[in-house]
Amino acid sequence: MKNLLLLHRWLGVIACLAVLMFATSGLLHPIMSRTQPQPLQSSVPAAALPAGTLPLAEILRRHGVAQFSAANVAALPGGAAYRVQVDNNGARYFAVADGDEIPNGEAQHAELLARHFSGESSAPLQELHEVTHFDDDYLWVNRLLPVWRARFERADGLTIYVDTRGNRLATIVDNRKRILQTTFRNMHDFAFLEAVPWLRLPLMLVLLTATFATAAAGLTLFFRLKNPATRLQRAPLRRWHRRLALLVSLTTFSFSVSGSWHLLQSEVFADNKAYPAVTDTFLTSELSAQQPSSAFTLMRVHGTTCYRIATAMAAAGGEHAHHAMPAQTTPISSAVTVNCIAADSGLPLVDAERNKAIELARRFSQTTAAPASAEIVDTFSGEYGFINKRLPVWKIQFSDGAPAAATRWYVEPSSGALALRADNNAALEGFFFAYVHKWNFIGGDHQNIRDGLMMLFAFGNIVVAVLGLSLFIRRRRH
Repeated sequence: MKNLLLLHRWLGVIACLAVLMFATSGLLHPIMSRTQPQPLQSSVPAAALPAGTLPLAEILRRHGVAQFSAANVAALPGGAAYRVQVDNNGARYFAVADGDEIPNGEAQHAELLARHFSGESSAPLQELHEVTHFDDDYLWVNRLLPVWRARFERADGLTIYVDTRGNRLATIVDNRKRILQTTFRNMHDFAFLEAVPWLRLPLMLVLLTATFATAAAGLTLFFRLKNPATRLQRAPLRRWHRRLALLVSLTTFSFSVSGSWHLLQSEVFADNKAYPAVTDTFLTSELSAQQPSSAFTLMRVHGTTCYRIATAMAAAGGEHAHHAMPAQTTPISSAVTVNCIAADSGLPLVDAERNKAIELARRFSQTTAAPASAEIVDTFSGEYGFINKRLPVWKIQFSDGAPAAATRWYVEPSSGALALRADNNAALEGFFFAYVHKWNFIGGDHQNIRDGLMMLFAFGNIVVAVLGLSLFIRRRRH
């Protein structure tokens, strides 16, 4: 019993540091979700093709573009334009009305998207440039790259990140969000140790393990030490430490276990293989003078080039990861109707979107097996959460006997990107983390109740840790 008591006291010092770091930053989570800047618009700007639009094929021939890797219709301040990705040095923009190339078309497109989503129409731009890697302002949880950063000359430092190829919002950041997310990342994720990963991961695991062990030892002492009323009659600090610890002990266990598992899953067991988006090569000679009158994205399905026409496309903005919540005005679903028209014949291609998704999943999985299932996903739910950013996507799973048959491949046909590779282990950990660490068993309709309870128990853990540390210091002095 004496050894157990000593273990509880000395491990408690380490656990106190862990609780103060993790629980205090946990209190920031609801604050971050409620104070982050909101997009004024959630839908993408309209990019309709007016009457008299010149065909893409004609314009490309005029400018000597024989082949390219992507093309779609985009909205610019001067009207609709064709956005054509010729090489890795950036896209070229051509006016649909007269076919002239638009100088700085990518920058104009980025600024229009930034002003559209933010609603900022008058403040001048302080900064506008392409971002090709994640940094402290544009975090890896935003997933989308490359994007454009548009920062306005405003006192709040409002910065909009937009994906010009996907024609969507990536995230919005202001000075308040910068302070909160930096504080959260340093305290909850130990971001200050990212440069020394060999220290960061073991240290976090040691702190989480110490928290669990301290709580376990304390709970054991609670049941084995008799006559608490008599023993603690003249020790109010110990009495309250004991009572509060019992009250919050379940959350101490649940937060430390789920946090440890999530840390190991995301940084040790996760599939860290890079899956670059699949890019196609289009030939201008493949395009006929007949093209749809609606905005489109070029797509290649089983060797056939087609015009992909999507309606009711929603933006994917906000920020989530495990540290913020989607903006309240940002849709969490994206119901679309997709039609694909063959570029040579003008005839509709049946199941083109589905076939493209299966083709992409085969490329990423390196399998020739038949698909066991292929379904469209237009809502963030289950294992495909808001952190994955892209909608709509297709969920593809291959038949038994194929390598990693249990793996689910979530692909975005319009961009050729892999949005998520999910297996059973990752799905189980994600479910456990969502329900045990983030309390998603309390539905979104009761978000205020959920956040209030989590903050209450987080604060309770902090009080228990501080009381325990005070008792330890007093004993050492005596």
